[in-house]
Amino acid sequence: MPGAEADPPACPPPRPPLSKRAALASLEPLSYQADFFSILGNLWHPQSNPGGVVNLGVAENKFCRRLLQDRVARCHLSVPDDLVGYSDFAGCAELRRAFAGVLERLVFRNGAAVDPDRLVLSNGCTSTLTMLAQILSDGELPRGTQDSGCRAGKKILYVAPRYPAFRSDLRGLADVETVQVLPSKLGALPTAAELDAVWAREASAPAAGRDADGGAECNSIVAMIVCNPDNPTGVSYTEAELMEVVSWCRKRSMYLIADEIYGAGCWGQGERRFTSLVGHADVTIWGLSKDFASSGARVSVACVPTRGGGDSAAADGLLEALKGRSILHALPNVAQVVLLQLLTDDEFMDSYLSACREAMFRAAEEVKAFLRRLGIPFVDSQGGMFLWADFSACGLSSHELFSRLLRGHGVFLTPGAEFFDKHGPSGVAPESVRWMRLCFGACDGPDALREGLRRVEAFVAESRAAASTE
Repeated sequence: MPGAEADPPACPPPRPPLSKRAALASLEPLSYQADFFSILGNLWHPQSNPGGVVNLGVAENKFCRRLLQDRVARCHLSVPDDLVGYSDFAGCAELRRAFAGVLERLVFRNGAAVDPDRLVLSNGCTSTLTMLAQILSDGELPRGTQDSGCRAGKKILYVAPRYPAFRSDLRGLADVETVQVLPSKLGALPTAAELDAVWAREASAPAAGRDADGGAECNSIVAMIVCNPDNPTGVSYTEAELMEVVSWCRKRSMYLIADEIYGAGCWGQGERRFTSLVGHADVTIWGLSKDFASSGARVSVACVPTRGGGDSAAADGLLEALKGRSILHALPNVAQVVLLQLLTDDEFMDSYLSACREAMFRAAEEVKAFLRRLGIPFVDSQGGMFLWADFSACGLSSHELFSRLLRGHGVFLTPGAEFFDKHGPSGVAPESVRWMRLCFGACDGPDALREGLRRVEAFVAESRAAASTE
C-alpha cells in the first residue's frame, strides 16, 4: 500500500565497528583487576568474616580513614551561588589557592612558591596523565600524513619496575606508546648513560625519521615520567639522581613529568629525604589518593611552573592545553566546597598528614622486620605504602605466586610481572619475574595486616617444604 512502512529486513546489516580508541581501552588490562573487584565483597574481618581475603595488593592507606571521615562529617554543604552553576573547569580560584598553600607547606617543601593560576585540578592522576599524554603526542597518524610537529607515533619514557597502570593508562586511554628503561641498580634512577642507550635505540627505529622540513632528526621519545617516591619500590630518589635526569631531559629537549603523589608521606632522612622536582619538571603532579588516604575522592592537581627564555611559550602552551581539556575531567562543585574546608583547616591538615605518614612508617617497619625474619629480600623504602619483595626462594613466577597466595591462602598481593612492559626491545618476560608488591596499608588496620602476614608466612613455609622434598 502507498505510504505503508516497509518490513524491516529479517537480518539487519551489522552496525559500523567501534573506533580504534574503543579497542585500545581494553588493551593489556591488569591481570589482577578482575580478582581485585571480586574480593571486595569477601574481605577479612576477625568476627564477621574470618575466612575472608586479606588485601595486601592495592596502594591505599586505610589506616587513617576514620580521621578523615570524622572531619568530613563536620563540613558544611552550603554551596555558594557562584558554584551552583558552571565554574572554572580547572578548579575554582579559592580551591586552587588552598592547594597552592598545601603544596608549598606540606608536599613540595623546598621553598618554591606555587602560583594558583598555574594549577589545574582534575578528577584523579589518571586523568591528568592521560591529558598530558594526549597533549604531548598525537598518537599514530595515518600513513602518508605529514606531522609538522614531529610528534606522530611518539612515546613516553618511564623507569621500570613502574606503576602497573602507566602502560594501560597511557596506551589504552591516551593512545600513546611507552618505552621502559631498566636501570642497572634496582631502586635507583637510570644514569645519563643508560638513558642515552635508550635514546639511541629509539632514534634508530624506523618511526623516528626527520622533522617535516627534512632537517633535525626526530626521536620517538618526547617525555619522561619520574615517580618519586617510587612505586613499587618506595624509594625516595637522591637529589643527585634527580638532577642528572633533569639535565638529561633538558639536553634532549624532552618534557619531564614528575609524579609526586607519594611526596607528602615520605619519611626518608638525609640524602633519602623527599626532594621535589617542582620548578625543574615541566609538570609536577600530586593528588589525594595516597598521602591523603582518599583514593575515592578522585582529586589531583597539576603544577605547570613558569619558564624563562625560550621555554616560556612551551610552558604556557602546556598549561593552556591542560585547562582546555579539563572540561572532561572537572571536579564537581559540591566536592570542591568540601575540599576547600579540609585544605584550609591547617590544624587538621598538619595532624592528619602526619598521622598518615606515621601509620605507614610503622607498618613499613613491621613488614620489613617480618621479611627479614623470613629471609625474603626487599628494597628498603622511604615512602609509599608498599614494599617490593623478592620471592625467588619459592621457585614460582609472580603470576603463579599471586594465584597460589590468593586461592590457597586468601591473601592478595600484586604480581611483579605487572610492573614491567612485556614487549619491545627492553621487554621483560612475565615468567622471569619473581618479585611481588606487598601493600601494607590496603587492609583495615594492624590486625588485618598481621593476619595477612601470617598467611604469607604459611605460604612461604609450605613452598620451602615442597622444594626440600623434590
